[in-house]
Amino acid sequence: MSVSDNDESHSICLSSESVQVISIEDIYELLKKTNESITALRKEVKTLKSAQAKTKIPTKKDKNAPKKPQNQYMMFRAEMTETLNENDAAFKKLRWPEKNVEIGRMWREDYPDFEDRQKWKDKADQDSLRYSTEKAAYTATK
Repeated sequence: MSVSDNDESHSICLSSESVQVISIEDIYELLKKTNESITALRKEVKTLKSAQAKTKIPTKKDKNAPKKPQNQYMMFRAEMTETLNENDAAFKKLRWPEKNVEIGRMWREDYPDFEDRQKWKDKADQDSLRYSTEKAAYTATK
């Protein structure tokens, strides 16, 4: 076994194999280059993903497909919008975002319990049944 010291690098010879011992500074330099390479690869992947997303071809919806069912909140929202537009002049003058905030507040505060919401839950269940029967008929013809 022989050991040689240079200013450039340190190496140890073990029989026919050579093992190179590198300094801490060299290790830091290698890590820095590796991190730069990883960062560059991440940027490249990000640009490829964004390019892929931009070139994505949207699927066309079938116009004959049945309309998806509404949930209980959407049933409540439709009914309250109609009722409040007929009965409340101040509500009728509000813009849609403000109407939605008010209806959301009513849903949370005025109808917080399951029993209060049962009417719209039943309507949503009926709409879900309608959708499942229409979907079955649609897929049978397709």
